[in-house]
Amino acid sequence: MKRPFPYFVKVLYTLLFIILFGACSSSHRPVEELLEKAESMIWTQPDSSLVLLESIRTPHELTGKEQVDYALLLSQAMYRCFKPAPSDSLINVAVSYYRQKGGADKAGLSLYLKGGIWRNDLKDRSKAVLAYKEAESYIPQMKDKRVVGRIYTDLAYINKEDGNFQLAGHYYQKAYSIHQQENDTVMMASNVVNLTTVYLVSHQPDSVNWCMDRMREFVSAVGDTTLIHDMYLNMGTVYKYSGQYRQAENMFCKAWSLKPHNPSLKVLVNLASLYHETDQAEKSDSLFKQLVELPDVFVRSSA
Repeated sequence: MKRPFPYFVKVLYTLLFIILFGACSSSHRPVEELLEKAESMIWTQPDSSLVLLESIRTPHELTGKEQVDYALLLSQAMYRCFKPAPSDSLINVAVSYYRQKGGADKAGLSLYLKGGIWRNDLKDRSKAVLAYKEAESYIPQMKDKRVVGRIYTDLAYINKEDGNFQLAGHYYQKAYSIHQQENDTVMMASNVVNLTTVYLVSHQPDSVNWCMDRMREFVSAVGDTTLIHDMYLNMGTVYKYSGQYRQAENMFCKAWSLKPHNPSLKVLVNLASLYHETDQAEKSDSLFKQLVELPDVFVRSSA
C-alpha cells in the first residue's frame, strides 16, 4: 500500500528539523532535546519519531536516564512502525529501570512493549503473557489510558487466540471502555471487530447485535481501509450465519471492493460458500476455481 503524501511531508520536515539544528550549533544537539521531541511525536508520527531516534549517532555512549529513555522510545517507535525487534535486550533496559525506580506509566508501557515483542517478533506466547500480566498489575496506578487500553486489547487477543472467549470478551470490553474515554475511534472499532467473533463463537446474539450497530457507525467514521474491510467482512459473516444472504453478499462485495486486485481469502471463501448454499453454482464454482488456482499451497489443499 502506498503511503499518503502527508507521510513524506512529515518525514521531510523531521529531516529538515535535524539538519537545521546541526547548522545552528557547533556541537551536537543535546540528546535530551532529541528524546523529548521524539516522545512528543511517538503516538501521532511514529515514523518521524523513529527518524529522530536513529539520528543519534552514538547511542551506545548514553548513560543513566537518557539511556533508558532512548531504549524505551526506540522500542516503541519500532513497534508502532512494525519493525521487528531481534531480541528483547533493548526494551529490557527500560523494564529493569522502571521496575526498580517506579513510575507506573513507563513501567506498564515497557512491559506492554516487551509482551508485544515476544508475541509478534520472537514468537514466544508464554513469555508474552507473563509480560502482559505484569503490565496489567500497574494499571491501577497508570494515568496514560492509551497504554492501558492497549494492554487490555493485547490480553484480549491472546485469550481469543487460545480459545478463552469469556476472558477475551472481558478484556475487549475493558479496552473498548478505555478507548471510548479517549475518543479513539480506530481502537474502538478494532475492539468491536474482535468482539464480534468472540460473541459469535460464544452464542451471544444480543451482544452480536450490539457489535453490528457499532460497526455500522464506525465504518463511515474511520479512515483505515483494512479496518473498514474487516468490519464489512464481519458484518457479512453475521448476516450469513443468520440466513440473511442478500445482506451478507452485499457486505462481502463491499469488502472485496476495497481490495479489488488482491481480495482476502476470507472474502473469497465466504462468498463461494454463500453462493453454494444459495444454489448459485456458476458463481460458486468460479470463486472456488480462483481459490484453487492461488499459488498458496495451504489454500490449494484447503480448497
